[in-house]
Amino acid sequence: MKFLFILCYSFVFAFTSQGQVVGLFRVCPDQDYSYEYLTSRPYFTINYTVVDGFGVVSPYNSVANIKFPSSMNVGKKPRVVATIRWTSGEIGTDTSQAITVLAIGDPAESVSMTRSFPCSFRGTTTVTIGSVVNANSFDVTNDAGWPVTRTSNNQFVIDINNGAEGKVSLIARQDSCNKTRVSTIQISRPKPQLGALTSTGSICEGGTSTFNVPAYPNATSYTWTANNANIRINGQAAPVTISGTSGNSVQITSVGGSYSDIIRVVATSECGNSDTVRRPLTVGIPPIIGVQGFEINGMHFAAGQVYPFSIILAAGTGDVLETKWTIGGGAIINSNANKTDIDVRMNKPRFQPLPGAVNMVIEYRNQCGWSNYFKRSGDLDINGLPFTVSPNPASNYLNIQLTDAGATASKTATVNTDGVAILYDMNYREVKRMKLLAGTQQIRMDLQNVWEGTYILQIIIGKEKSTKTVVISHPM
Repeated sequence: MKFLFILCYSFVFAFTSQGQVVGLFRVCPDQDYSYEYLTSRPYFTINYTVVDGFGVVSPYNSVANIKFPSSMNVGKKPRVVATIRWTSGEIGTDTSQAITVLAIGDPAESVSMTRSFPCSFRGTTTVTIGSVVNANSFDVTNDAGWPVTRTSNNQFVIDINNGAEGKVSLIARQDSCNKTRVSTIQISRPKPQLGALTSTGSICEGGTSTFNVPAYPNATSYTWTANNANIRINGQAAPVTISGTSGNSVQITSVGGSYSDIIRVVATSECGNSDTVRRPLTVGIPPIIGVQGFEINGMHFAAGQVYPFSIILAAGTGDVLETKWTIGGGAIINSNANKTDIDVRMNKPRFQPLPGAVNMVIEYRNQCGWSNYFKRSGDLDINGLPFTVSPNPASNYLNIQLTDAGATASKTATVNTDGVAILYDMNYREVKRMKLLAGTQQIRMDLQNVWEGTYILQIIIGKEKSTKTVVISHPM
């Protein structure tokens, strides 16, 4: 009846003036509605468009079918514009009144709810869906099996009665248009993190050390594991599960041998298992596993040059109290407090130009005593691996040139002699590294992001290595 009144009024108006766009001005989305420009004045054509919003126009003759998509019109007030070409040759336009499209807004943007609960939480939470554009009824569901109780048209209570995570669906409806909008919100149940594993230190053969983790919330048990069969956890072979809240502290004992291992612990609660935390353990006096700077036997060193060396120990070896180095073919000129890192200046061979020998014997001491000997042997050349650097001091770039073509990185029939250029600071901490591909004779090292100071440049190709001091000074 209302729609007929609008049409009748429009006819009267159209005959008393040039014309008017008529049609429904409160519409449902995604449906076709007819709009027409009513006039008694002669015209050739009428075209229709939509402004101040969105609409899909399908014109035929003097009438247009227009659909207003729900996905594009939330909160929009479109208008229909008719463009008329009169028989007089004039072009005119007429704009309709604003059209209300009953498209539904997104309930996720208008909801008040908690989205994360501790995994141990058991209780109720309230969901309130606020003012959703054009919605007149609401609902809430979930996929975790939690009971939902409606307390009003737009408010609900969810009983989170288990430890599951879940998705809550917020449903808004426009009943007169039979339209529904659903938004999904994830409810997370994060588990607490198990704290860091600490201990009183490495243990000697037959000794004991205490290992602890902070108490895990509502823990029902702790499970401790180790790899080595000689490890005893509270006097038992691993793995060991300790029920109750006191299992966060154990006594670790070794029944024999010198080795390294990793102790692991997992806590269990009503949330399930925690993350696994680890800590290396050293038993007795683990052996030296290598020497940085003297990686393999047969390395070639240049007479008179200075080289850095440091011992490589297994993870978790603990405190090194003292290191003994016996050097044949060179002399120690610098070291840190416990001599785990040293600098050696190589001697010149006695019978030049015949090569000499470099021999190294190392042992270290921790709280359990001295380790076994570790040995390396190599060659001492009068020339070493020849290379030059320029400029020195350098600013933004450093050119590295292998000066002897015979020493250029190259590939033989059996050996790949790719090399590397390494820039160290004066504490022999690596600052920059560049690869020397087989066949390379010159490279350019970028120093723009390196601090000013004195550095050590080392070239390693195959078993040969040489070192030079480089000064970096950036222009102001």
